[in-house]
Amino acid sequence: MGKTSRPLKILVALSLVDMPWIDAFRDKGHEVTVASPVIGACLGDYDLVLGPQCARFVPGMEKYLDSMIKGARAVKFGKKAE
Repeated sequence: MGKTSRPLKILVALSLVDMPWIDAFRDKGHEVTVASPVIGACLGDYDLVLGPQCARFVPGMEKYLDSMIKGARAVKFGKKAE
């Protein structure tokens, strides 16, 4: 698994800190910050915010992470971002 050429800054709720995909994001070169409470963070500094109340992300939704990353990249880098 290589590093991404288009890394994102991702804020993850503390309740999701033990999810295995967090390390996979870091390994790919994304900047992952774990914050609690999320309200205390400056959300405008992040490209994608994941948490139980954000886009209704709860355990079992991992299959949608690739689509979330693709969508965040499309917004940040333009429509053809991969």
